[in-house]
Amino acid sequence: MQTWHELQRCIERARLNGRLQDKYETRLQEAERERQRCRAELERLEKWWREEEQDVERLRSWSMANFFFTLIGQKERKLEQEEEEALRAKEQYELAQDAYRQAEADVAEWRRQLSGVSGADKELQRAIEEKERLLRACDRTVAAELDALISGRARLQMEKRELDEAIQAGRDALRALKRAEEQFRSARNWGTYDMLGGGTIATYLKHNRYDDAKAELNNANHRLRRFGRELEDVQKLRQTAQAVDIGAGLTFADYVFDGFLTDWMVQGRINRSMERVEEAVRHVQATLRRLEEEAASVERQQAASEREYASLIENWFPADQS
Repeated sequence: MQTWHELQRCIERARLNGRLQDKYETRLQEAERERQRCRAELERLEKWWREEEQDVERLRSWSMANFFFTLIGQKERKLEQEEEEALRAKEQYELAQDAYRQAEADVAEWRRQLSGVSGADKELQRAIEEKERLLRACDRTVAAELDALISGRARLQMEKRELDEAIQAGRDALRALKRAEEQFRSARNWGTYDMLGGGTIATYLKHNRYDDAKAELNNANHRLRRFGRELEDVQKLRQTAQAVDIGAGLTFADYVFDGFLTDWMVQGRINRSMERVEEAVRHVQATLRRLEEEAASVERQQAASEREYASLIENWFPADQS
């Protein structure tokens, strides 16, 4: 086992290398973007240069351009202009070549620098784990603090998992409700058109949308029930914390539309069903926002706990070192 001083040096070196690694990764990304830009500019200038060279060649060899400018007595003047353009294009192209080579060199250099500090995270983790073993062997009081932090981290991890599962179930339910909402809206519109004498096609489309809406509502029922179960799990787990309120005296059972599925051919019933779907959408959206806020709060607590845990280990020293 390494001594406390050796472990401290390892941790300090790993921290420094970690900061350098972040810096070099940023510089490498910038260099790669610059290389990509230089490459595009190089290709553009090469194309321009080749085109100017072709213009010069056409004036020097037999071509309609050669014949035309010879005929009007301006061949030499035009040739001189084209040669100047070709020379300028070549100069720009050569400068772009230099810039591209420099960009490639920069990329290679930052990769070399990065390779020298890569693995800083693993080095730091190994040093902290080794120091934790030393700490636990020497200091029961601080070891108990670490155990309390570990217990808290496990609780936060469980809370985060339950919140993530509830959020995913809520998003699934929301998507199903929105599909049902869309089908209801279409059924309502075709139903109105049918009552106004829309004819056979309107009647067919109305019934078709009814069937689609029924299927979507069945799916929404299933998703909402699952969302409700996931919310119950969250509330059970967070009994000593702020429970997620599903709000306004309503439960998700209120949004189960089984009673609407047998008697929705009446337009008024369709409209009422549509209103309930819209209400459910709003309620699920509001609940999701609260869940996402809770999840973000737990993430912040997790990050703070990780920092506290690492700090407790890194800043610890044996009593005989004080």
